[in-house]
Amino acid sequence: MKRATFCMVVITIAILWAAGAVLARPAVHPQAMAAPTIPPIGVDIALISGPRRFCPSWTLYYTLRLTNTHETLSLTNLVITDVIPADTEVYPGDWGGTIPGAYDNAHQAVVWNAALVAPGEVVEAEIELHSFSGLPNGLVITNTFAYMADQFTEVHEISAGHIADEQACGATRTPTPTETATPTSTPTEAPTATATLTSQPSYTPTTTATVEPSPTATPSPAGLFLPLVVSNGIWP
Repeated sequence: MKRATFCMVVITIAILWAAGAVLARPAVHPQAMAAPTIPPIGVDIALISGPRRFCPSWTLYYTLRLTNTHETLSLTNLVITDVIPADTEVYPGDWGGTIPGAYDNAHQAVVWNAALVAPGEVVEAEIELHSFSGLPNGLVITNTFAYMADQFTEVHEISAGHIADEQACGATRTPTPTETATPTSTPTEAPTATATLTSQPSYTPTTTATVEPSPTATPSPAGLFLPLVVSNGIWP
């Protein structure tokens, strides 16, 4: 009887020891697993525009340049949007670039699309805006471009401002072109561990360059667009 009791005690101790070893083992959770190293997609963005000071009725020029700086990963479904600012208008054919753009009448904006931006590729979106005549001196026109892609977690923006200046209207005035750099930074987003093309981008601070060319007034192409009636950036 004592021998049987002794055996039961030994077996009980063994079971308790095994159970304690299992409970002491740290639990492995999926989120604790190390994520594979995925190189982030780097994007350089720059907005070149001018003139910085303009005579009312002059044409304002913009070129948005985006570069995929990643060595192997592509940027997919890139969308660039420019909502036409107040006190300006755009005519058909006044936009272009290396990727196709179209006018969105519902949002009074020009939208460019690129299904794929290959590693190292540079794309550009260009537009000309015609400022209204009779604008008050000192009025600032700010034009903002928004850009989005599958690899971004949010929409990003970059802007350029221009000042109405009556002194720029002098026919004999020939200002020296200048550049105004405005740092534009976007947050660094951690890459995900799920797919190659869905890693979050790491953005490099870029600059907005504003170039003031010779202020030669650009006449409105009335003869070319005679059938159109344009008001406040809208046409039928």
